[in-house]
Amino acid sequence: MNIPKNYFQEIKDIKTEDYFKDNQFSSNVFKLKYPLTEIETNYIAHCFKRVADSISSIEKTEELREYWSNRWLYEIFNDWWKPAGSILQGAGNHKKISLSNCTTIEIKGDSLDDIFETGRKISKSASYRQGLGVDISPLRPKNAMINNSAIISNDGSIGWMKWFDNIGNHVGQRGRIPAMLFSISISHPDVIDFIHVKSNLHAVQNANISVQISDSFMRAFEKDEDWLLYFKVEGTREEIKVNIKAKELMKMIAEEANKFGEPGIQFIDLCKKESVTEVLGFPVKSTNACSEKVMYPDSTCVLLSINIGKFKSKNYEDELASISESCVRFLDNVVEYELQYKKSPYKEQAYVISQLREIGGGITNLHAWLL
Repeated sequence: MNIPKNYFQEIKDIKTEDYFKDNQFSSNVFKLKYPLTEIETNYIAHCFKRVADSISSIEKTEELREYWSNRWLYEIFNDWWKPAGSILQGAGNHKKISLSNCTTIEIKGDSLDDIFETGRKISKSASYRQGLGVDISPLRPKNAMINNSAIISNDGSIGWMKWFDNIGNHVGQRGRIPAMLFSISISHPDVIDFIHVKSNLHAVQNANISVQISDSFMRAFEKDEDWLLYFKVEGTREEIKVNIKAKELMKMIAEEANKFGEPGIQFIDLCKKESVTEVLGFPVKSTNACSEKVMYPDSTCVLLSINIGKFKSKNYEDELASISESCVRFLDNVVEYELQYKKSPYKEQAYVISQLREIGGGITNLHAWLL
């Protein structure tokens, strides 16, 4: 790949509309979300230059900084790959915006302190432009006893899920409501209400929902056995048990998914078995909002997409190897940038990022490669 030196000088005067070949929709989306200045709005290369300069600033020498900034600008501008939206908006931006697109937040227990700490993390993550996933399985079900003046939990885990969902209406950035996903265990007594929650078209509209299905449930389903919904309330020692046919429960999931597109399912035992972080001592809890990644609590998605439609030459394997190396270096620099410039919404997330340094390079435009 022959990359001109000081490539920015060749492209800095190309208008955003010309870059998108007068595709007004694409131009409008870009202008609404990513530019920080008027010149970035009108001339898209200035936005890409800001990103390339910011992420290359992590390199150790001036020579490396210049090389990688120029190379990344060339690759991004020519559609070899594109960084995710949070990188485009957050790199070089002095506002409190994370470069990580998504995270997963753990509810550590069933107390009000635990619930409101989760709400705080949701608020902070959303305000920093992150989507998020939350597993509500630790919360007691409806009608469970409560050890305070309320006596019983009227709405249980579903009520708190709706409260979490509503937080996004108040802290989304620039009119952007954060993407969310809520999951619940197939063994939780509220799972039936959870499965049907989307049948109310006005409930939980900022989030996707998924049921975490275990291997033991699938065995019960295959054998047409009963399935126990069970929850033990630690504070009151109350035990809640409900028996239901495993096939009946699976039928509910299938019918609701057919009608409303949700719930999805997470094969949680398989996810744990295949997880890289599990073997490092960081057990996964749920997925991020888009479900492409099963995550340890407070870990993040640092993302870009490789345009696989560009790899059509006879040397495409060499090109892909070169681009992949470039992308890995870029994303690892993004991780370091996030840490050095304190772009994470809370300290626990920064710690997990520093320990795992996870990155995610996906592909897009596969159909063009196949043509």
